[in-house]
Amino acid sequence: MNYQDIVRKAQHSTFYLWLLNRMINHMVPFNKPHGLKLSKITESGVETILPYKKANWNHIKGLHAASLATISEFTTGLFILFKLDPTQYRLIMKNLSVNYLYQGKTSAKASF
Repeated sequence: MNYQDIVRKAQHSTFYLWLLNRMINHMVPFNKPHGLKLSKITESGVETILPYKKANWNHIKGLHAASLATISEFTTGLFILFKLDPTQYRLIMKNLSVNYLYQGKTSAKASF
């Protein structure tokens, strides 16, 4: 079974969504300590949760700016990979710009 089958099945199955989350943590070990979790996949979007936990806090117990940027980049990149064949394309981020409006004091959700 290839990853595209798992992504398609994860849209309707909690088991395959769990499996996809496990696969992503294995393939992107940098993000594992953040605890990012895909919560929803549809044909038109992806939702990801960033938990409010100590590993994601800044010095004043708010969500760290870097973890908020990471969940944004992660969610967007996943959706693009789900739509494109990664054997045909390699994603390279050119730049990232984030405007922070509020301090994160709860779990955060990113949608694309």
